Amino acid sequence: MNTAEGARGRAEREAWRSAHEACTDELEDVLRRTFTALDDLTTLTPEDFARRERPEAWTVAQILEHTALASSFLLILVAKLRSRSERALDRGDLWPTGPPRIRDVLELAAGNEAWPHPEHMTPVGAFDALRLRTTFSHQATEALAHLRALPPGAGTLHRIRMSRVPGDDRLGLADYVAVLTGHAARHVRQIERTLRGPSRAPELREQRP
Repeated sequence: MNTAEGARGRAEREAWRSAHEACTDELEDVLRRTFTALDDLTTLTPEDFARRERPEAWTVAQILEHTALASSFLLILVAKLRSRSERALDRGDLWPTGPPRIRDVLELAAGNEAWPHPEHMTPVGAFDALRLRTTFSHQATEALAHLRALPPGAGTLHRIRMSRVPGDDRLGLADYVAVLTGHAARHVRQIERTLRGPSRAPELREQRP
């Protein structure tokens, strides 16, 4: 490789890493705002926690619990991606060369299309307001720490498939944090719609004089 080719290769790698860093910065901002909103929602009244968007829908409390459960599971995958990417980085593995997909994955996860959830993400009433608030605080801190633990783009050195993603469904560390953030943001919007609506849980209506 001549000097010009080497310089061009270094410039391309730097541009690639800069693109990943810019996307990660944006993701971090959305994550902070989303989890601030979740924290605010944990201070609702018991009556608001019991509200539903529709009679058959989950209550606000159930939506928050589901969000906490899903985020906990996704953080397990993020931690695994971090560990394996760190090992790949130490080995000197070749980095993927594709552009960052963080924005696209975030938009997909934050969309209005409902994703089927596994049984272990179904709310069962195990979280009170204090546990929700503590859980969301820990999750935001952990997600942000994972995002900043590796050099820009290094989280793509190990990837895990997610079948809901069209095309190349292999996602890296920041992509999974984008899934977590987008999923949480979608449920924040759902709760905001519920709180604006007139409906209340049937049991609360029946208890009124």
